[in-house]
Amino acid sequence: MRRQRGLSIVSILVVLFVGILLVKGAITLIPMYWDNKLIGTILESVPKDREFSLDMRPKDFQRLLEARLQDNNIKASLDDLKIRKGNQGFTLDWTYEARDTYLGNIDMVVRFQVQKDFTQ
Repeated sequence: MRRQRGLSIVSILVVLFVGILLVKGAITLIPMYWDNKLIGTILESVPKDREFSLDMRPKDFQRLLEARLQDNNIKASLDDLKIRKGNQGFTLDWTYEARDTYLGNIDMVVRFQVQKDFTQ
């Protein structure tokens, strides 16, 4: 009597289904992390902007950041943005969530923490 070797059709379908779920997860997560990388790049380049100064008000800085995010088509909430003014400049502390649909009504949520010092 010969024994069956290899994967059955059901096993192949299960492996294929798990592979599709992993690829879909990567397709959902990669743009979120890409946007976070762009936000880091934007924050690094803000001091080179001619509108930027260390003595600007926090609201003015928030407007500048909003404009830069909109120019780069990044949709991140600035609700939890905290700007602490010091005598040498200011510090930005920002926690935000990126959310996207994974499958149907299942969402993937990633929380990012950004801290940046703008001092002399």
